[in-house]
Amino acid sequence: MVLFDANLKIAVGHNNVAGFASIESIIATGDTKPFSTPTAWYNYRPGQRKTRTDQTLYLRGKQSTAWIFTYMTKNQLVYLQDTYCAGLYDGDVTIATRLRDNGPYINLNARIQVPFNVEVTNRLGKIGGPVRVGFTNLEAI
Repeated sequence: MVLFDANLKIAVGHNNVAGFASIESIIATGDTKPFSTPTAWYNYRPGQRKTRTDQTLYLRGKQSTAWIFTYMTKNQLVYLQDTYCAGLYDGDVTIATRLRDNGPYINLNARIQVPFNVEVTNRLGKIGGPVRVGFTNLEAI
């Protein structure tokens, strides 16, 4: 079973398939190697699970997913913040990802959520893993 997805892509803004770049082809300023290949499988949430009075379940809210990196450099975290979040911690992006298991890749508009610096573990110039980059408000395009 393959747990890493080699074809995950990202672009700034919504509806920007033409601007796609493979995440593992991006080299942040000051680095010599690209991003590690993240795991996208098993991170999809169809919404918030709620229970009705008759004990049946229903989903509420927006869908979300995440890319989990085994590690990330400090420069890569800054790159994500500067490029996709205008220097902050969230922003509008277009992504190509898998939502379920070994399913097909799907193009989505999303809101990226980059971790705060205090939410990651610093280790000798790298940020220790796993590093979770979340995507919310998923909308197929």
